Amino acid sequence: MGRMDKKLPQIFKKIYIVLLFLFFPCIVFAQSYHWIENGVHHFSNFKKPPAQKSKSVSDKDGKSPGAITQKDIIEGPSKQSGKVPVKRKAVMKRKSRELLKAFEQRKIEQKKKEEKQRKKAQQKKDEEQKKALALKKAEELKKAEELKKAEEIKKALEQKKAIEQKKIAEQKKAAEIQKALAVEQAKIEQKKKEEKQRVKAQQKKDEEQKKVVIKGKTIDSANLKVLIPNGKGLAMDDKQVAFWQRKAAEQGDAAAQFNLGVLCSKGKGVPKDNKQAAYWCEKAAEQGNDSAQFNLGVMYSKGIGVPRNDKKASYWYNKALEHGKAGAQANLGYMYLIGKGVPQDDKQAAFWYKKGAEQGDATAQYNLGMMYSKGKGLPQDDKQAAFWYKKAAEQGDAATQFILSKMYSNGIGVTQNDTLAYAWNSLAATQDHSSALKERNLLILKLSPQQLAEAQTFIDKFQHRTDLPSEQ
Repeated sequence: MGRMDKKLPQIFKKIYIVLLFLFFPCIVFAQSYHWIENGVHHFSNFKKPPAQKSKSVSDKDGKSPGAITQKDIIEGPSKQSGKVPVKRKAVMKRKSRELLKAFEQRKIEQKKKEEKQRKKAQQKKDEEQKKALALKKAEELKKAEELKKAEEIKKALEQKKAIEQKKIAEQKKAAEIQKALAVEQAKIEQKKKEEKQRVKAQQKKDEEQKKVVIKGKTIDSANLKVLIPNGKGLAMDDKQVAFWQRKAAEQGDAAAQFNLGVLCSKGKGVPKDNKQAAYWCEKAAEQGNDSAQFNLGVMYSKGIGVPRNDKKASYWYNKALEHGKAGAQANLGYMYLIGKGVPQDDKQAAFWYKKGAEQGDATAQYNLGMMYSKGKGLPQDDKQAAFWYKKAAEQGDAATQFILSKMYSNGIGVTQNDTLAYAWNSLAATQDHSSALKERNLLILKLSPQQLAEAQTFIDKFQHRTDLPSEQ
């Protein structure tokens, strides 16, 4: 109950405040309406009505002196009466119209203002929406850029990883290649050593074969017809060989004359003398010795022991050609190629190179391959060029082996084959061909360990001159 007693005044106070706020506006509104209806809304228009006289007093016309007549309303107040009419209803109507008009105008202006505010609010809302959209779009772009950047970073990391893996693989391969090279180098050194020993053994064997044991009074030979003193068994050195060759040459033996010319050109058993070499070669050549004719052609071509004379060189080459000398055919082809001693003629050069090449001359085969490759004197044909280059390369010509290596490396005239390219290059490099030595390490990087083993097998078989492996 104590709590209720305390709460009742608060409740009545709240009720009183509510009633005050509800009824006070109603009272103000009612009073305002009353003023508007009775024309008292503007206090400047209010005038106190004039005091009226007593009803018992009347003017001459029998009207009350304070009454407003129709004439007063229409024509205005009478000068005689001196009274001012109020025109209350007319004024009230006019003022009401003006108030209504003003109210309508205010209402229109209010609507315009509200419309303007609404538009402004809408514009603001649109701007906020645009701004929100722009922010959203910016966020999306930022997010897309971040995703793109993340993808690029991921891709870069993957590429870096791939490069590292590739580098590791290359290093591993390089290590394997270095190991294989070391093994191959050891094999090459061993082969060189064996080859050196073989050559030394062959030289010793040749020296032993050169020793001729005399067991009679004469040498039963078609080339030597000289008498030899009795002896139990004399070994002939270079001087003795030269001595007996001279004896036979002076008797007119063509083979002895050619041999003596060779000994004079090399300085074996006799002092080196190119003039004497040319003299004895010419003696043998005049008797139809094709080797002497060919050598004499070379001497005239290069001016060795005789004055240089291309016509005579061509003459002796042609003489050697009558016997089918392959070297002479190759040299004559060269002379036609450069117009030396004969008219320059690419077709004739190709013709004689082909003749020599078909007889197995490596120089002719090389030059014929070159002419097919360049289309000089023959239709250009890379396959034919490769065919003749291979023929020359198989005879151990280092320059041709290097060219054939390039053809296999680039697939010119043959099927591209890195294994054979490396094999032919290595064969040229073992003969100290400078270009082959430079390119050898580049070619080995292209090979797998299996291909390297195949190339080494090819090289081994070639160097021992067994059947060459298939080049498919």
